[in-house]
Amino acid sequence: MHSLTRISYSLLEGITEVLVENGMHLIVSASPKEEIASYDKILRNRRADGIILWPASIKDRNILRIVESGFPLVYLGKWHHEEVMTVERDEVGGAYHATEHLLRLGRRKIVHITGPLDYQVSLDRLEGYRMALQDHKVLFDPSLVIEENFTMESGRDAVEKLLSGQCDFDAVFAANDRMAIGAMRELQKRHVSIPRDVAIVGYDNMDMSEVTTPALTTIDQPIRHMGYLAAKKLTAMLANEEVEEQKTVVPSRLIIRESCGAANT
Repeated sequence: MHSLTRISYSLLEGITEVLVENGMHLIVSASPKEEIASYDKILRNRRADGIILWPASIKDRNILRIVESGFPLVYLGKWHHEEVMTVERDEVGGAYHATEHLLRLGRRKIVHITGPLDYQVSLDRLEGYRMALQDHKVLFDPSLVIEENFTMESGRDAVEKLLSGQCDFDAVFAANDRMAIGAMRELQKRHVSIPRDVAIVGYDNMDMSEVTTPALTTIDQPIRHMGYLAAKKLTAMLANEEVEEQKTVVPSRLIIRESCGAANT
């Protein structure tokens, strides 16, 4: 879902800081091809004392196997049963802020480029988008929602689909920065002015979002702090200490740059 960029490295930095303090070591399993084998090794051989689990597709049954295994576990995302320790991003709130920002700038025909809708993160960001439209009394138009796959190329593809279908829109909220940048480049290639004709907002605040032309407005979330909190919870569980919060939600923050038009007003 997310390539091993600033997001993943920041997460690992936060986790590692706590583990080093506690004399523990980190085992990372990140290869989709070896995912099932990695789960099996952990469950069969007890290769780890505890698990910090980054969410995959909601269709991935291996997640449920891990949750039901009895391993000390902290889940990085939304889980629907109270017994599981979680640290989650405010995905709905972040998407709401991004969409509301565009609405307050006077944009009314806002495209949302989602990630794959078998991921909870994509569903949550779509929900935040819909909630903002509803609160501002703008009718939800399903033709303005394009499902893609989080890559820059898919952002370009989304714009091609919209323009080939002669879809009228004045803003794009993309569910990650890569898709936002891909959409921006395709619009610029077709001589669409950003932000005058189309305002753009991304999500994740990748390093490259600062150096695009125009610089990309985006949603920032403290990923390193998420890793830190998750590791704190896990080490407390392993030490049989009380964990104060079963569920921790980390808030998001809107970073306003030039691509939305607000920086020029």
